Amino acid sequence: MPQVNAVLEILRIITDNDQSAVAHLSAPNDSLSSEVITTVASEFVALSNRIKTERLFWFKELTCKRYGEFAIRENLMLLSILSHSAKFREAAETWDGASWSTLVEYIGGNAVSIGAFARVRDLNYKTSLKRVADYIPLYLKFGSLSLSDPRYEVSPGEHHSWVISEENGVKHPSFDGHPQTNIENNIYDEQCFQHTDRPRYWPGNTPYPSDPTIRPPGEGTCVCCDSTNICACDPLTNPAMAGPLLELHDYGGVKGTGIRALQHIYKGAMLAEYVGELRSALYRSDPVYGFDITPLGETAHEAIAMISAKKVGNWTRFINHSCRASTTFEQVIFGDRVRIMVVARREIGWGEEVTVNYGDGYWNEGRRCMCGEEGFCSRKWEGKKEEGEAWKKDEADKVLEELEETLGSGEGGDDADDEGGSEDMDVEEDESR
Repeated sequence: MPQVNAVLEILRIITDNDQSAVAHLSAPNDSLSSEVITTVASEFVALSNRIKTERLFWFKELTCKRYGEFAIRENLMLLSILSHSAKFREAAETWDGASWSTLVEYIGGNAVSIGAFARVRDLNYKTSLKRVADYIPLYLKFGSLSLSDPRYEVSPGEHHSWVISEENGVKHPSFDGHPQTNIENNIYDEQCFQHTDRPRYWPGNTPYPSDPTIRPPGEGTCVCCDSTNICACDPLTNPAMAGPLLELHDYGGVKGTGIRALQHIYKGAMLAEYVGELRSALYRSDPVYGFDITPLGETAHEAIAMISAKKVGNWTRFINHSCRASTTFEQVIFGDRVRIMVVARREIGWGEEVTVNYGDGYWNEGRRCMCGEEGFCSRKWEGKKEEGEAWKKDEADKVLEELEETLGSGEGGDDADDEGGSEDMDVEEDESR
Protein backbone atom coordinates (compact mmCIF):
# COMPACT_ATOMS: atom_id res chain seq x y z
CA MET A 1 0.00 0.00 0.00
CA PRO A 2 2.78 2.53 0.70
CA GLN A 3 3.97 2.10 -2.91
CA VAL A 4 0.46 2.68 -4.23
CA ASN A 5 0.05 5.78 -2.11
CA ALA A 6 3.37 7.13 -3.38
CA VAL A 7 2.36 6.58 -7.03
CA LEU A 8 -1.02 8.26 -6.46
CA GLU A 9 0.74 11.21 -4.84
CA ILE A 10 3.10 11.47 -7.82
CA LEU A 11 0.20 11.33 -10.28
CA ARG A 12 -1.58 14.10 -8.38
CA ILE A 13 1.55 16.23 -8.47
CA ILE A 14 2.00 15.74 -12.22
CA THR A 15 -1.67 16.37 -12.95
CA ASP A 16 -1.51 19.65 -11.08
CA ASN A 17 1.63 20.61 -13.04
CA ASP A 18 3.33 21.08 -9.70
CA GLN A 19 6.58 19.29 -10.45
CA SER A 20 8.39 21.32 -7.82
CA ALA A 21 6.41 19.43 -5.23
CA VAL A 22 8.39 16.29 -6.12
CA ALA A 23 11.01 17.59 -3.73
CA HIS A 24 8.46 17.15 -0.97
CA LEU A 25 8.73 13.40 -1.47
CA SER A 26 12.36 13.40 -0.42
CA ALA A 27 11.08 13.28 3.17
CA PRO A 28 8.06 10.95 2.96
CA ASN A 29 5.94 10.02 5.92
CA ASP A 30 5.62 6.37 4.90
CA SER A 31 8.25 3.62 4.95
CA LEU A 32 9.11 3.93 1.21
CA SER A 33 12.68 5.20 0.73
CA SER A 34 13.21 8.63 -0.75
CA GLU A 35 15.51 7.14 -3.41
CA VAL A 36 12.75 4.86 -4.77
CA ILE A 37 10.16 7.66 -4.77
CA THR A 38 12.53 10.04 -6.55
CA THR A 39 13.23 7.44 -9.24
CA VAL A 40 9.54 6.71 -9.78
CA ALA A 41 8.74 10.41 -9.82
CA SER A 42 11.39 11.09 -12.47
CA GLU A 43 10.02 8.31 -14.66
CA PHE A 44 6.49 9.65 -14.39
CA VAL A 45 7.60 13.19 -15.16
CA ALA A 46 9.42 11.95 -18.25
CA LEU A 47 6.35 9.96 -19.31
CA SER A 48 4.12 12.98 -18.74
CA ASN A 49 6.35 15.22 -20.85
CA ARG A 50 6.42 12.66 -23.66
CA ILE A 51 2.63 12.39 -23.60
CA LYS A 52 2.30 16.18 -23.70
CA THR A 53 4.71 16.36 -26.65
CA GLU A 54 2.83 13.65 -28.54
CA ARG A 55 -0.49 15.37 -27.83
CA LEU A 56 0.86 18.71 -29.09
CA PHE A 57 2.18 17.00 -32.23
CA TRP A 58 -1.20 15.32 -32.74
CA PHE A 59 -3.06 18.61 -32.29
CA LYS A 60 -0.69 20.37 -34.68
CA GLU A 61 -1.05 17.61 -37.24
CA LEU A 62 -4.86 17.74 -36.93
CA THR A 63 -4.90 21.54 -37.21
CA CYS A 64 -2.61 21.46 -40.25
CA LYS A 65 -4.93 18.95 -41.89
CA ARG A 66 -8.01 21.05 -41.15
CA TYR A 67 -6.45 24.33 -42.31
CA GLY A 68 -5.25 22.68 -45.50
CA GLU A 69 -8.63 21.18 -46.31
CA PHE A 70 -10.36 24.48 -45.50
CA ALA A 71 -8.04 26.52 -47.75
CA ILE A 72 -8.60 24.13 -50.65
CA ARG A 73 -12.37 24.09 -50.10
CA GLU A 74 -12.62 27.90 -49.78
CA ASN A 75 -9.38 29.87 -50.26
CA LEU A 76 -6.39 31.20 -48.38
CA MET A 77 -7.96 34.66 -48.16
CA LEU A 78 -10.92 33.41 -46.14
CA LEU A 79 -8.62 31.31 -43.94
CA SER A 80 -6.49 34.41 -43.35
CA ILE A 81 -9.56 36.46 -42.42
CA LEU A 82 -10.86 33.82 -40.03
CA SER A 83 -7.45 33.37 -38.40
CA HIS A 84 -8.12 36.70 -36.65
CA SER A 85 -10.73 34.87 -34.59
CA ALA A 86 -9.44 33.10 -31.48
CA LYS A 87 -12.63 31.00 -31.48
CA PHE A 88 -11.95 29.79 -35.02
CA ARG A 89 -8.38 28.83 -34.11
CA GLU A 90 -9.62 27.05 -31.01
CA ALA A 91 -12.19 25.14 -33.09
CA ALA A 92 -9.56 24.03 -35.59
CA GLU A 93 -7.28 22.80 -32.79
CA THR A 94 -9.69 21.18 -30.33
CA TRP A 95 -13.21 20.62 -31.70
CA ASP A 96 -14.36 17.13 -32.51
CA GLY A 97 -14.81 16.11 -36.13
CA ALA A 98 -18.59 16.50 -36.30
CA SER A 99 -18.57 19.96 -34.72
CA TRP A 100 -15.75 21.14 -36.95
CA SER A 101 -17.51 19.88 -40.09
CA THR A 102 -20.70 21.72 -39.08
CA LEU A 103 -18.73 24.94 -38.57
CA VAL A 104 -17.00 24.60 -41.94
CA GLU A 105 -20.34 24.06 -43.69
CA TYR A 106 -21.82 27.12 -41.99
CA ILE A 107 -18.81 29.27 -42.88
CA GLY A 108 -18.97 28.07 -46.47
CA GLY A 109 -22.62 29.12 -46.67
CA ASN A 110 -21.68 32.62 -45.48
CA ALA A 111 -18.28 33.00 -47.13
CA VAL A 112 -19.16 36.04 -49.24
CA SER A 113 -20.78 37.75 -46.24
CA ILE A 114 -17.72 37.14 -44.05
CA GLY A 115 -15.27 38.15 -46.78
CA ALA A 116 -17.11 41.35 -47.70
CA PHE A 117 -17.54 42.27 -44.02
CA ALA A 118 -13.78 42.00 -43.49
CA ARG A 119 -12.82 43.83 -46.69
CA VAL A 120 -15.23 46.73 -46.12
CA ARG A 121 -13.73 47.22 -42.66
CA ASP A 122 -10.21 46.99 -44.09
CA LEU A 123 -9.16 43.97 -42.02
CA ASN A 124 -5.44 43.32 -42.48
CA TYR A 125 -5.92 39.80 -43.78
CA LYS A 126 -2.66 39.62 -45.75
CA THR A 127 -0.50 39.47 -42.63
CA SER A 128 -2.91 37.70 -40.31
CA LEU A 129 -1.73 34.28 -41.48
CA LYS A 130 1.25 34.79 -39.18
CA ARG A 131 -1.10 33.89 -36.34
CA VAL A 132 -1.36 30.36 -37.66
CA ALA A 133 1.89 30.13 -39.64
CA ASP A 134 3.10 27.08 -37.71
CA TYR A 135 -0.06 25.22 -38.65
CA ILE A 136 -0.10 26.00 -42.37
CA PRO A 137 0.88 22.93 -44.44
CA LEU A 138 4.00 23.41 -46.57
CA TYR A 139 2.10 22.62 -49.78
CA LEU A 140 -0.08 25.69 -49.07
CA LYS A 141 2.82 27.98 -48.20
CA PHE A 142 4.53 27.29 -51.51
CA GLY A 143 1.45 26.38 -53.52
CA SER A 144 -0.57 28.28 -56.08
CA LEU A 145 -3.56 29.20 -53.91
CA SER A 146 -4.36 32.89 -54.19
CA LEU A 147 -4.77 35.31 -51.31
CA SER A 148 -7.79 36.89 -53.02
CA ASP A 149 -11.36 36.12 -53.97
CA PRO A 150 -13.22 38.02 -56.73
CA ARG A 151 -16.55 37.24 -55.04
CA TYR A 152 -15.91 39.88 -52.39
CA GLU A 153 -13.35 42.27 -53.82
CA VAL A 154 -14.85 45.45 -52.40
CA SER A 155 -13.39 48.80 -51.40
CA PRO A 156 -12.79 49.52 -47.71
CA GLY A 157 -15.17 51.90 -46.00
CA GLU A 158 -18.14 51.45 -48.32
CA HIS A 159 -20.57 50.20 -45.67
CA HIS A 160 -23.99 49.20 -46.98
CA SER A 161 -22.88 49.89 -50.56
CA TRP A 162 -22.89 46.26 -51.61
CA VAL A 163 -25.59 43.64 -51.93
CA ILE A 164 -24.31 40.29 -50.66
CA SER A 165 -25.18 37.16 -52.62
CA GLU A 166 -23.63 33.84 -51.64
CA GLU A 167 -24.22 32.58 -55.17
CA ASN A 168 -23.18 35.61 -57.23
CA GLY A 169 -20.82 37.56 -54.99
CA VAL A 170 -21.32 41.28 -54.40
CA LYS A 171 -22.97 43.99 -56.50
CA HIS A 172 -24.01 47.62 -56.17
CA PRO A 173 -27.73 48.18 -55.57
CA SER A 174 -29.64 49.78 -58.43
CA PHE A 175 -33.16 50.87 -59.34
CA ASP A 176 -34.47 51.13 -62.90
CA GLY A 177 -30.95 50.50 -64.14
CA HIS A 178 -29.42 53.39 -62.17
CA PRO A 179 -27.05 52.95 -59.22
CA GLN A 180 -28.42 53.92 -55.81
CA THR A 181 -26.22 56.28 -53.82
CA ASN A 182 -25.83 56.40 -50.04
CA ILE A 183 -26.34 59.64 -48.10
CA GLU A 184 -26.42 60.41 -44.38
CA ASN A 185 -29.02 63.18 -44.21
CA ASN A 186 -32.09 64.21 -46.17
CA ILE A 187 -31.54 66.45 -49.18
CA TYR A 188 -33.76 69.53 -49.48
CA ASP A 189 -34.08 71.49 -52.73
CA GLU A 190 -36.59 74.33 -52.71
CA GLN A 191 -37.15 73.93 -56.45
CA CYS A 192 -38.81 70.57 -55.77
CA PHE A 193 -41.55 72.40 -53.86
CA GLN A 194 -42.14 75.29 -56.23
CA HIS A 195 -45.36 75.48 -58.25
CA THR A 196 -47.21 73.45 -55.59
CA ASP A 197 -49.82 74.74 -53.19
CA ARG A 198 -49.22 74.91 -49.48
CA PRO A 199 -50.49 71.62 -47.97
CA ARG A 200 -53.59 71.92 -45.80
CA TYR A 201 -51.81 70.66 -42.66
CA TRP A 202 -48.51 72.49 -43.16
CA PRO A 203 -47.40 73.98 -39.78
CA GLY A 204 -48.90 77.44 -39.39
CA ASN A 205 -45.72 79.04 -38.03
CA THR A 206 -43.51 77.66 -40.80
CA PRO A 207 -43.13 79.38 -44.20
CA TYR A 208 -43.82 77.45 -47.40
CA PRO A 209 -41.86 76.23 -49.16
CA SER A 210 -39.18 75.28 -46.66
CA ASP A 211 -37.48 72.14 -45.37
CA PRO A 212 -40.37 70.03 -43.99
CA THR A 213 -38.11 68.22 -41.53
CA ILE A 214 -37.05 71.33 -39.59
CA ARG A 215 -38.35 71.10 -36.03
CA PRO A 216 -41.15 73.65 -35.47
CA PRO A 217 -40.34 75.98 -32.57
CA GLY A 218 -42.07 75.10 -29.32
CA GLU A 219 -43.50 71.78 -30.55
CA GLY A 220 -42.80 68.41 -28.95
CA THR A 221 -39.79 67.04 -27.10
CA CYS A 222 -36.59 65.44 -28.35
CA VAL A 223 -36.81 61.64 -28.24
CA CYS A 224 -33.16 61.53 -27.21
CA CYS A 225 -32.81 64.12 -24.42
CA ASP A 226 -36.47 65.03 -23.69
CA SER A 227 -35.70 68.70 -24.24
CA THR A 228 -38.57 70.94 -25.32
CA ASN A 229 -36.05 73.35 -26.82
CA ILE A 230 -34.07 72.98 -30.02
CA CYS A 231 -31.09 70.78 -29.15
CA ALA A 232 -27.99 69.40 -30.88
CA CYS A 233 -28.92 65.71 -30.66
CA ASP A 234 -28.09 63.86 -33.89
CA PRO A 235 -28.52 60.14 -34.65
CA LEU A 236 -25.24 60.14 -36.58
CA THR A 237 -23.19 61.26 -33.57
CA ASN A 238 -25.21 59.89 -30.66
CA PRO A 239 -23.19 57.14 -28.89
CA ALA A 240 -26.37 55.18 -28.23
CA MET A 241 -26.93 54.98 -31.98
CA ALA A 242 -23.58 53.75 -33.25
CA GLY A 243 -25.54 51.67 -35.74
CA PRO A 244 -26.06 47.91 -35.68
CA LEU A 245 -24.04 45.53 -37.81
CA LEU A 246 -26.17 44.89 -40.88
CA GLU A 247 -25.74 43.92 -44.50
CA LEU A 248 -27.66 44.31 -47.74
CA HIS A 249 -28.53 40.70 -48.54
CA ASP A 250 -29.86 39.17 -51.75
CA TYR A 251 -32.70 36.88 -50.69
CA GLY A 252 -33.54 36.02 -54.30
CA GLY A 253 -36.97 35.29 -55.70
CA VAL A 254 -39.74 37.80 -55.07
CA LYS A 255 -38.00 39.33 -52.04
CA GLY A 256 -34.85 40.52 -53.77
CA THR A 257 -32.57 42.77 -51.71
CA GLY A 258 -33.29 42.94 -47.99
CA ILE A 259 -31.48 43.63 -44.72
CA ARG A 260 -29.84 40.90 -42.62
CA ALA A 261 -28.79 41.49 -39.02
CA LEU A 262 -25.18 40.56 -38.20
CA GLN A 263 -25.67 40.97 -34.47
CA HIS A 264 -28.36 40.63 -31.82
CA ILE A 265 -30.65 43.69 -31.71
CA TYR A 266 -32.72 44.44 -28.64
CA LYS A 267 -36.35 45.50 -28.57
CA GLY A 268 -36.78 49.27 -28.61
CA ALA A 269 -33.41 49.99 -30.23
CA MET A 270 -33.37 52.86 -32.73
CA LEU A 271 -31.47 51.57 -35.74
CA ALA A 272 -31.26 54.48 -38.19
CA GLU A 273 -33.09 57.34 -39.87
CA TYR A 274 -34.95 56.87 -43.15
CA VAL A 275 -33.45 59.46 -45.51
CA GLY A 276 -33.65 60.51 -49.15
CA GLU A 277 -34.65 63.45 -51.32
CA LEU A 278 -37.35 65.66 -49.82
CA ARG A 279 -40.24 66.14 -52.23
CA SER A 280 -43.65 67.80 -52.19
CA ALA A 281 -46.68 65.83 -51.05
CA LEU A 282 -47.81 65.65 -54.70
CA TYR A 283 -44.74 63.76 -55.89
CA ARG A 284 -45.86 60.54 -57.57
CA SER A 285 -42.72 59.14 -59.14
CA ASP A 286 -41.50 57.00 -56.27
CA PRO A 287 -44.22 54.48 -55.34
CA VAL A 288 -41.64 51.99 -54.10
CA TYR A 289 -39.41 53.99 -51.73
CA GLY A 290 -41.59 57.06 -51.12
CA PHE A 291 -42.38 57.78 -47.46
CA ASP A 292 -44.94 60.36 -46.35
CA ILE A 293 -44.13 63.02 -43.76
CA THR A 294 -47.18 63.96 -41.72
CA PRO A 295 -47.65 67.01 -39.44
CA LEU A 296 -46.73 66.69 -35.79
CA GLY A 297 -49.61 66.29 -33.35
CA GLU A 298 -52.24 65.84 -36.08
CA THR A 299 -54.50 62.82 -36.19
CA ALA A 300 -55.03 63.29 -39.92
CA HIS A 301 -52.81 61.20 -42.16
CA GLU A 302 -52.62 63.71 -45.01
CA ALA A 303 -49.00 64.18 -45.97
CA ILE A 304 -47.26 67.56 -46.01
CA ALA A 305 -44.20 66.21 -47.86
CA MET A 306 -42.48 62.95 -48.69
CA ILE A 307 -39.05 61.32 -48.69
CA SER A 308 -37.99 59.74 -51.97
CA ALA A 309 -35.15 57.22 -51.58
CA LYS A 310 -35.14 55.61 -55.02
CA LYS A 311 -31.98 57.47 -56.11
CA VAL A 312 -30.29 58.46 -52.86
CA GLY A 313 -30.81 57.13 -49.35
CA ASN A 314 -29.31 54.66 -46.89
CA TRP A 315 -29.76 50.98 -46.00
CA THR A 316 -33.21 51.57 -44.47
CA ARG A 317 -34.80 51.79 -47.93
CA PHE A 318 -34.04 48.11 -48.50
CA ILE A 319 -36.04 46.81 -45.54
CA ASN A 320 -38.56 44.29 -46.89
CA HIS A 321 -42.18 44.02 -45.85
CA SER A 322 -43.51 41.43 -43.43
CA CYS A 323 -46.89 41.07 -41.80
CA ARG A 324 -44.92 39.94 -38.74
CA ALA A 325 -42.40 42.76 -38.89
CA SER A 326 -39.41 43.08 -36.59
CA THR A 327 -39.20 46.88 -36.85
CA THR A 328 -41.49 49.85 -37.31
CA PHE A 329 -41.15 53.36 -38.73
CA GLU A 330 -41.70 56.10 -36.15
CA GLN A 331 -41.85 59.82 -36.87
CA VAL A 332 -40.15 61.56 -33.95
CA ILE A 333 -38.39 64.76 -32.98
CA PHE A 334 -34.67 64.10 -32.77
CA GLY A 335 -32.51 67.18 -32.20
CA ASP A 336 -33.46 70.00 -34.52
CA ARG A 337 -35.32 67.78 -36.99
CA VAL A 338 -38.43 65.73 -37.45
CA ARG A 339 -37.09 62.32 -38.44
CA ILE A 340 -38.44 58.97 -39.58
CA MET A 341 -36.63 56.41 -37.39
CA VAL A 342 -36.45 52.63 -37.72
CA VAL A 343 -37.19 51.12 -34.30
CA ALA A 344 -36.97 47.45 -33.30
CA ARG A 345 -40.42 46.32 -32.12
CA ARG A 346 -39.04 43.01 -30.87
CA GLU A 347 -35.69 41.29 -30.42
CA ILE A 348 -33.91 40.45 -33.69
CA GLY A 349 -31.52 37.53 -33.77
CA TRP A 350 -28.19 37.19 -35.57
CA GLY A 351 -28.74 36.33 -39.21
CA GLU A 352 -32.44 37.24 -39.09
CA GLU A 353 -33.93 39.44 -41.78
CA VAL A 354 -34.90 42.92 -40.61
CA THR A 355 -38.46 43.65 -41.78
CA VAL A 356 -41.15 46.32 -41.44
CA ASN A 357 -44.87 46.42 -42.17
CA TYR A 358 -45.40 48.76 -45.11
CA GLY A 359 -48.95 49.55 -44.01
CA ASP A 360 -52.27 49.45 -45.81
CA GLY A 361 -51.46 52.44 -48.01
CA TYR A 362 -48.71 50.54 -49.81
CA TRP A 363 -51.16 47.92 -51.04
CA ASN A 364 -53.55 50.40 -52.61
CA GLU A 365 -51.55 50.23 -55.83
CA GLY A 366 -52.69 46.67 -56.54
CA ARG A 367 -49.62 44.95 -55.18
CA ARG A 368 -49.80 41.64 -53.36
CA CYS A 369 -48.14 40.67 -50.11
CA MET A 370 -45.86 37.66 -50.48
CA CYS A 371 -44.12 37.67 -47.10
CA GLY A 372 -45.42 34.16 -46.41
CA GLU A 373 -45.79 34.64 -42.67
CA GLU A 374 -48.18 31.84 -41.77
CA GLY A 375 -50.97 33.08 -39.54
CA PHE A 376 -49.88 36.70 -40.06
CA CYS A 377 -49.82 37.37 -43.81
CA SER A 378 -52.65 39.72 -44.74
CA ARG A 379 -52.73 38.50 -48.38
CA LYS A 380 -53.88 41.90 -49.62
CA TRP A 381 -53.92 40.68 -53.22
CA GLU A 382 -56.87 38.38 -52.52
CA GLY A 383 -59.18 41.35 -52.08
CA LYS A 384 -61.80 42.03 -49.46
CA LYS A 385 -63.02 38.57 -48.58
CA GLU A 386 -65.45 39.99 -46.03
CA GLU A 387 -67.28 41.78 -48.80
CA GLY A 388 -67.09 38.88 -51.21
CA GLU A 389 -64.79 40.68 -53.65
CA ALA A 390 -62.32 37.89 -54.35
CA TRP A 391 -59.36 38.79 -56.54
CA LYS A 392 -59.29 37.28 -60.04
CA LYS A 393 -56.21 36.80 -62.16
CA ASP A 394 -57.75 38.29 -65.29
CA GLU A 395 -58.29 41.56 -63.44
CA ALA A 396 -54.58 41.74 -62.65
CA ASP A 397 -53.78 40.98 -66.28
CA LYS A 398 -55.92 43.93 -67.32
CA VAL A 399 -53.97 46.21 -65.01
CA LEU A 400 -50.70 44.97 -66.50
CA GLU A 401 -51.96 45.44 -70.04
CA GLU A 402 -53.11 49.00 -69.31
CA LEU A 403 -49.76 49.85 -67.74
CA GLU A 404 -47.83 48.40 -70.68
CA GLU A 405 -49.99 50.40 -73.11
CA THR A 406 -49.38 53.59 -71.12
CA LEU A 407 -45.61 53.08 -71.03
CA GLY A 408 -45.54 52.00 -74.66
CA SER A 409 -47.37 55.13 -75.81
CA GLY A 410 -44.72 57.29 -74.16
CA GLU A 411 -47.08 59.03 -71.77
CA GLY A 412 -45.15 60.79 -69.05
CA GLY A 413 -41.91 60.68 -71.08
CA ASP A 414 -39.16 62.87 -69.74
CA ASP A 415 -41.55 64.33 -67.17
CA ALA A 416 -41.82 61.06 -65.24
CA ASP A 417 -39.78 62.45 -62.39
CA ASP A 418 -41.82 65.64 -62.01
CA GLU A 419 -44.38 66.21 -59.30
CA GLY A 420 -47.74 64.88 -60.37
CA GLY A 421 -46.19 62.91 -63.27
CA SER A 422 -47.15 59.35 -64.24
CA GLU A 423 -46.29 56.76 -61.62
CA ASP A 424 -43.15 54.89 -62.54
CA MET A 425 -43.97 51.55 -60.97
CA ASP A 426 -44.54 47.89 -61.59
CA VAL A 427 -47.87 46.61 -60.30
CA GLU A 428 -46.25 43.26 -59.62
CA GLU A 429 -44.01 45.03 -57.12
CA ASP A 430 -44.30 43.28 -53.76
CA GLU A 431 -42.17 43.59 -50.68
CA SER A 432 -38.96 43.61 -52.72
CA ARG A 433 -37.28 47.00 -52.73
